[in-house]
Amino acid sequence: MDVVQRREIVGLVGPDQQPRRFDRFGSPEAVRQDGIGHRGSLLLKLFYSCQNPCNTSAMERDSLSTDVAGDTEDAALAAREALVSNLGVLIRQERQKRKLTLVQVSEKARLSPAFLSLVERGMATPSLGSLAGIAFALELPVSTFVHVSSTAGAITRASQRHQFGIEASDLRYERLSTVFPGQQMDAVIIHVPPGYGAETIAHVGEEWLYVLNGQLELVIDGEAATLGPGDTCHFRGDTPHSYSNRGKKPVAVIWVGTVPVFRSNESQGFHP
Repeated sequence: MDVVQRREIVGLVGPDQQPRRFDRFGSPEAVRQDGIGHRGSLLLKLFYSCQNPCNTSAMERDSLSTDVAGDTEDAALAAREALVSNLGVLIRQERQKRKLTLVQVSEKARLSPAFLSLVERGMATPSLGSLAGIAFALELPVSTFVHVSSTAGAITRASQRHQFGIEASDLRYERLSTVFPGQQMDAVIIHVPPGYGAETIAHVGEEWLYVLNGQLELVIDGEAATLGPGDTCHFRGDTPHSYSNRGKKPVAVIWVGTVPVFRSNESQGFHP
């Protein structure tokens, strides 16, 4: 098996490409001299070790596998950061296109200018509600920034609901409500991963929460409370509030509110 065939196996070159310096591998170290990059080097060294088990110890093969896995995790993290950055760039472009300042947009979205600045610079990911507020401030539909699963009828089947999220955020949602003329409420199931903390916001309207599982830390007007399975909370949206998951297990909570998330052209604030 020649060098091109080996590279085709690991996806580094196409079938019409030719090796540049070496016709065959004398050793794994020769890979680094061929200019294919760190990840390609790791993959080819791992492939070489599998083809030549007598010349490579189990410890070396395990080490190579770990290096490749670590490299893949780094690439995934970089991809997530790029997604957040792209969302921020799009928001900034739409804001500047309308000749609006950070303060103007943040006031209309009911967010702090500092948080909006972090979002635009790709250093923070907004929740669905905050993104809806930003979209409202820019007079755009939420679908400009995130694909929201549609709900056509009055009934949603658990087996047919799909989770969705915002770019690289670990926060996931399941849409429970539909849209019709005169609609006053929106509803979602929010899946909150361990370590997640939402930004503090305030808006008109009211909200109701029901914890399905896990422990939800809720802060309303500076007062913290921990809600467990079966606990509920009903409060005014214009009171500063935030939520977080400080535990080690995921939290699932039903959110129902009069503030529009899936509706458009509304003058209220947003959550969840």
